[in-house]
Amino acid sequence: MDPGASVEVRLLGPPRLLKKGEARGGPRGRKGWAVLARLALSSRPLARSEIAELLFPDAEDPLGALRWTLAEVRRALGREDIFRGDPLDRPEDLRVDVSLLAGDGGEAVRIAEDAGELLAGWDFPGCPEFESWLAAERRRVQARVEAHLRGAAMQALAAGDASEAVRLAGRAVALNPLDEALQELLVRSLARSGDRTAAEEQVRRFARLLAEALGATPSPAIRAAVEDAPVTRRAAAPASPATASVLLESGKAAIDAGAFDAGIQALRRAIPLCEGAQRATALLRLGSALVHGLRGRDEEGAVHLHEAAQLSRHAGEVGVAVAALRELAFIDVQAGRVATADARLAEAARLAGEDDQLRCGVLAIQGMSLSDRDLQPEAMRSLQASIDAAERAGDRRQAIWSRALMGRSALLGGDLPRAAGLFAESIDACRRERWLAFLSFPLAMAGEVAMASGEPERARELFEESFALGCEIGDPCWEGLGASGLARLAMARGDAAAAWEQVSDAHRRCLRHPDLYVWIHAWVLLAVIDIARQAGRTSEGIAARTSLADLAARTEQPYMLSKVGTERPQRRAQS
Repeated sequence: MDPGASVEVRLLGPPRLLKKGEARGGPRGRKGWAVLARLALSSRPLARSEIAELLFPDAEDPLGALRWTLAEVRRALGREDIFRGDPLDRPEDLRVDVSLLAGDGGEAVRIAEDAGELLAGWDFPGCPEFESWLAAERRRVQARVEAHLRGAAMQALAAGDASEAVRLAGRAVALNPLDEALQELLVRSLARSGDRTAAEEQVRRFARLLAEALGATPSPAIRAAVEDAPVTRRAAAPASPATASVLLESGKAAIDAGAFDAGIQALRRAIPLCEGAQRATALLRLGSALVHGLRGRDEEGAVHLHEAAQLSRHAGEVGVAVAALRELAFIDVQAGRVATADARLAEAARLAGEDDQLRCGVLAIQGMSLSDRDLQPEAMRSLQASIDAAERAGDRRQAIWSRALMGRSALLGGDLPRAAGLFAESIDACRRERWLAFLSFPLAMAGEVAMASGEPERARELFEESFALGCEIGDPCWEGLGASGLARLAMARGDAAAAWEQVSDAHRRCLRHPDLYVWIHAWVLLAVIDIARQAGRTSEGIAARTSLADLAARTEQPYMLSKVGTERPQRRAQS
């Protein structure tokens, strides 16, 4: 038996130790628990001097105080073999509840259901840097808890267990009542359970809460969720299998042509007529269309995608399963739900095997997620593998998409020439493919490269085209990217009034729908902070910094978090 297998460290809620399920005394004093928490949540070994500076800043002998604390921790755990040497690392066989949230499956969900706040109720007023770290980690850990509860509720809903979905979604809403996606899930779960009255009351309750807290109103998606109901297996009127096939193909054709409303209606009519693998395909197409075609409908689309994944697994339809999991991961990455995104991507990669057509999309979302977390060398490798697989499979649009994301990684890693080349290739290929729905992104990112390279006129042309395209297709994220770039150009010209007006407009635009891409939201907030500082708008800058600190902590974006001074991440060498 592993020596630490019988000792569990519980840091979520009031900290405690369990041995064989029974509570046992923990280390004396709060600093022992603080050391345990810092080591348990670190992605790297920590130098003794770093921990001593963090937790014993006023001690006469900080390293001596740390040695005493580590001895106390070892005594409490009954482990004389751990936390020795320099640097310090958490032993792999020590079970810590917060670390298990990094996984997926039943154990992570069970921990999420019972989770309280990290080191609940404790503060460390004599350790300001540790307090800043703890505040950010509390937000990050709570976001992981919410993500696991949301994912489990979605799976229950897809499996037809609406009462379990109500229970899990209700727990998530209790943790974060202002999160619109969680509220929509609870409303949808209540509606699916047949309790329309409760669903309508939940909408009214959320509307009151939102008005009182933020002076805002719920999005239309919340009210639409009241109308949700289980899709019956058979239509009320007789219909032939041919009818389902016709509706499926007409829906796909309409969506491919950009007529999303018509396509979605055709797919909705098709689903009750389908069984097995055909139903899984229909649900995949409907879920994908809701995610990519109609802003503000990611949560509804995710329910259909979960059901498509479940059905396709049972039917042995690997391609549909991989596509559904990839789309679910895309939703999670856009929302910054790292733990559940990683789990979806791992399963999709395993199912895809060596099939280039299936692998290229999975690798692309994986690269996007790594880049969002500022793991640029790993992101570049994943995105290059996606490009290679897409080109072998003849998937031109996937290659365009991955090349643009690879350009972003190069830009964030400081390699401007490489970024410029990748964006130029992506833009040219977008124009050849007439893929206007995506072109706005590489245009805006190429504008960032031009601005960083001292080419303001070229940057202006790129940002203006990006913004115009974003407005034409009605994509809030693309609009925000283009407008924030134009705002920073105005500030560089010394026109503070125009710059502030433009960056404020960019921020409003990217928040227009609840299912925004959190990396773009953070990028626009960086522009707000920078322009507020230069324009002397101190209060607006402080508000933006607070918003960015909260967003970056919850969505695990260390690059963005480092910009507001709440963390000093260790940058790894570029490879």
